[in-house]
Amino acid sequence: MTASGGWRTPREFENFVLDKRQIAPALLALLQAEAGNKLTDLGDRIVISHLYIERRMVPLNLCWSRLTARHCVMR
Repeated sequence: MTASGGWRTPREFENFVLDKRQIAPALLALLQAEAGNKLTDLGDRIVISHLYIERRMVPLNLCWSRLTARHCVMR
């Protein structure tokens, strides 16, 4: 992890357990349609047998182009 709490490299997990209440129904349906072979339904929980997470970042040039003057003023 970096000093700001972010990951420098992608993270990989096995048998990752989530409470179904934490997952929006539409997202759960998409997961079942796209990666159903990686999911095990335990009733109120779901197990993802192989999970790969990569931190999503906005490239700095796009971030700067979206800033307004209000964001650039130091207080």
